[in-house]
Amino acid sequence: QEQQQQQHAKTKQGGVEHSSGEEFSELWKQRELWKQVSPKQHGVVQDTTTATTNQDTAHMFKHHPMPIKQHGAPGIMQQTWQSDGFGLSGVVEENYAFKIGFFKQVWVLFCRRAQLQLIDLNRFVFNLSFYVMAAAFLGAIFWRLELRQEKLRDRESAVFSTITFTVWMSLNTSSPKLLLEKAVVAHEYHNGYYRLPAYYLAMLLCDTLFMSVYILVFTTICWYMMGLNSAWLEFYLINWMLALMSDQLGFAAGSLASSITSAMLIAPFVYVPCSILCGFFITPENIPHYFRWLHEISFIRFGWHMIMVSEFVGLQIEPCTYEDFRNGKCPLGPCNPHFDRPMNAAHHKFLHCPGEKVLEVLDMPPEMWDTCLVRLSALVILLMIVGYIACARVVVTRFGSNVSCGLCR
Repeated sequence: QEQQQQQHAKTKQGGVEHSSGEEFSELWKQRELWKQVSPKQHGVVQDTTTATTNQDTAHMFKHHPMPIKQHGAPGIMQQTWQSDGFGLSGVVEENYAFKIGFFKQVWVLFCRRAQLQLIDLNRFVFNLSFYVMAAAFLGAIFWRLELRQEKLRDRESAVFSTITFTVWMSLNTSSPKLLLEKAVVAHEYHNGYYRLPAYYLAMLLCDTLFMSVYILVFTTICWYMMGLNSAWLEFYLINWMLALMSDQLGFAAGSLASSITSAMLIAPFVYVPCSILCGFFITPENIPHYFRWLHEISFIRFGWHMIMVSEFVGLQIEPCTYEDFRNGKCPLGPCNPHFDRPMNAAHHKFLHCPGEKVLEVLDMPPEMWDTCLVRLSALVILLMIVGYIACARVVVTRFGSNVSCGLCR
């Protein structure tokens, strides 16, 4: 029995050695066959139509998701990774005909991303709950602001706190987004699953949809609890544009980071200068001249100007009392142009102050509302383009710095 076991072990070992030898020969044959059907001359892949008729070649390609382009079939230039069976050989250009159109790719990727967001229901509920708690906290602090002069600074702070929270949350959540997904996206893209613009557009639409839900809940609670004067729709749209702007800025800036930790540091680096120099903490005339350019391009400044105009235009502030006037609690004064003329009792009367007087003190002309809207919209569109370029830089050049036609296809 021991002799039979030894003989069986030798036979098995010999079979393994013979099998290993045959496997190596088969791999070497496939390597040579790959070189024949995919010759490279000066970095260009030759026509691979003849490879489709070869059964061995078809067997070799069955583990590769990228099908071979048929002769005469329409296609685009797609950067793919070719393998010779022993490792990656580099980036080459290959014609590839997608089985579905561009908009179908966008729809499929949009549905997949939305399902992934909803599968992790705890994460969605946590994000929504966080916005609700933040809105309730701010609303409790600035509960039903009174229309008195001594409360004007509180009203300005309430408006500013809503837009700063929106900007901060969008920057903080979008900075590491590309780094978290680049491995999967690069793998699918280089294997020809979809075009890069389709992925970017689907990601933009899906993330904007969920962001709109969060901002809708947040602004509705804040607007009601604070008792703001601006129209709810304007208040929501301004915060929504700032959130979209911050999301694209964080996405583009996060692509420059090499790790998630460094990407998370980008949010305060971008947020702090824009918020300090927007005109709320320091008046524009007191900003040092070497920082004036930051004030001019601060997107928070544009949003704050728009939301302040929407809040104070048409607002009637209650007359100040004599006691408050003596105690210095009336920053706008009696709002009576004849107050300093003691001709009769009417000249000593405190009148209602229009909200436009607050904008005049803050140097925020209402006619600049349209200009700020145009500038903010232009920045959003510009950052969308920059975000796509950043996405192409990370995904296309996953293993190197070669970018030819892959940037804009």
